[in-house]
Amino acid sequence: MNKISQEIDLFLESRRAKHLSVSTVSWYAQQLSTFSRYVEEHKLPADDPDTIESFFIAQQKTSLSDSTVHARFRAIRAFMRWFEKRSHRKRQSFDNPVDYIDAPKVAKHKPRVANPVHLKKLLASIGSASFVDIRDKFIVRLLWSTGVRINEACNLTLGDVDLVAGFVFVRDGKGSKDRLCPFGEDFKTGYLEYLLNRPATTCEKLLLSVGGRSSYYSIALLPNGVRQMLTRRCVDAGIPQINPHSIRHLYAIERLNNGMALSAVSSAMGHTSVSFTAAKYAKWVSSGLRREYDKATKNQKDQS
Repeated sequence: MNKISQEIDLFLESRRAKHLSVSTVSWYAQQLSTFSRYVEEHKLPADDPDTIESFFIAQQKTSLSDSTVHARFRAIRAFMRWFEKRSHRKRQSFDNPVDYIDAPKVAKHKPRVANPVHLKKLLASIGSASFVDIRDKFIVRLLWSTGVRINEACNLTLGDVDLVAGFVFVRDGKGSKDRLCPFGEDFKTGYLEYLLNRPATTCEKLLLSVGGRSSYYSIALLPNGVRQMLTRRCVDAGIPQINPHSIRHLYAIERLNNGMALSAVSSAMGHTSVSFTAAKYAKWVSSGLRREYDKATKNQKDQS
C-alpha cells in the first residue's frame, strides 16, 4: 500500500463519484484521518492487522465512546474493502487486514429520548410574537412530527412540503436516499403559520436564518443554529436541555407505541433496514406491547 493519506484521498474521491452526500464523505474523512495520523506518526504498515488492532487499543484508552470507536472501525473496514477491490482490478494481490480482527464491541444503551411533557412546555413558552418565535416553534413541530434528522430539516426547500398529500419529501438523506415522511395536523398548523409569516427572500431553503444586515433572512438556517436555538429556548422554558436527535427517538417510540407498523416507521426514518429499527427501538417500546397483550388476553377470556 502506498502512503495511507494518499490512498484515503482516492477513497474519498470514489465516495464522491458514488454521489454520496457531502456529510457522509466528510464523516469518512474525519474517521480515517485519525487512523492515518496514527499510522504515519508510529511509522506502521496500514495494511497489517496488528496495526489496526493497536490503533483500536489506543482509541479505547481515550475518553471516546464505544460508538465512536466502532464508527472508526466501520470506516476503516469500508476503506480496506475498497482498496481490496481496487487491487483486484489492477491484478494485484491484497490480504485484507480487517478480515483478521474482531469489531470493537458497542455497549447497548437506551436511546436518549426527549420528554414529551418538556416538549409541550417548550412549545407553550415560545409564543408567536415575532417571525423568529414562529420559526422556532415550527422547527420543534417539524422534528417531532416527521422524525427527520437535523441536517435533513435544514436541507428542506419550500417545494418539499406537500400539504395536500401530507408528506415531507426528504432529498438525499443519509445514505443518499430520498424518502417521504408523513405528518399530521399539528405540523400542518405550524407550517401554515410559518409560511404566512415567512419574509420575502431569494433563499429556497425552508428554514431561514436571522443573520447580520447583509444576510438578514437571505441564508438558510444551519444545523448548529438549530442546536443553539434549542439550547436558548430550553433555558427560557425552564426545562432540561433537549437534543435534536432525542426528538427523533421520541418520534420513533411514540409511533411504534401507537401501533404504526415497524416497517413504516423504518421507512419514514430512512433506516437501512427494518431489523436496524427493531434493534434500536423495539427493546424500549412498552405501551404498544402492553396494549396488544391486554387486548389478546381480553379476547381469550371472552371466548372462554
